[in-house]
Amino acid sequence: MNLFRFVYLGLAVGAAVALPLVAIQLDKNYQELLGAQAKAELLTRSQVSRAEYLEQLRSYKVYAGKVNQFVTQAKQANLSQPSWITYGVDINKQAVGVAEMRVILSNARSGLNYYFNPEKFELLAMASPDFGTPPPGVQYLPGFEGKVSSGKLDVEPGSVVALTLKGSYYVTQQ
Repeated sequence: MNLFRFVYLGLAVGAAVALPLVAIQLDKNYQELLGAQAKAELLTRSQVSRAEYLEQLRSYKVYAGKVNQFVTQAKQANLSQPSWITYGVDINKQAVGVAEMRVILSNARSGLNYYFNPEKFELLAMASPDFGTPPPGVQYLPGFEGKVSSGKLDVEPGSVVALTLKGSYYVTQQ
């Protein structure tokens, strides 16, 4: 019976010594696991960031290629900035006839050797007396305020418009 007691005592002492060692080794292994997980997450994030960067780089190279192609074509066509003449267009609520308005608007367009860059466009036409009195806030043409009397106009409705056109007209020197 004493022998069993010594065996139990030896097992108890061995367990008492081994338990802290096992706990220390378990903590060490757990800390290594957490470190490995953090490294794996960092690696995954860096791979995703690298993939995003490569996609952005590819997109930029495509864009840069298009820009370079455009610049090359512009140089071949002699369309560099010094070869353009710029004309400013600034018509502010000017009363013009419909025929003149058509000429102005047909000139405000773009072609191979010219380009119109509009900033502002406004077209006001006189209302016909058939529509009754204009609602509040409607602007009359400059110089035509109050010329509607007893249903008669001094000018034919629709024959004069107020035109506002502002922008830049670019023409190539050839």
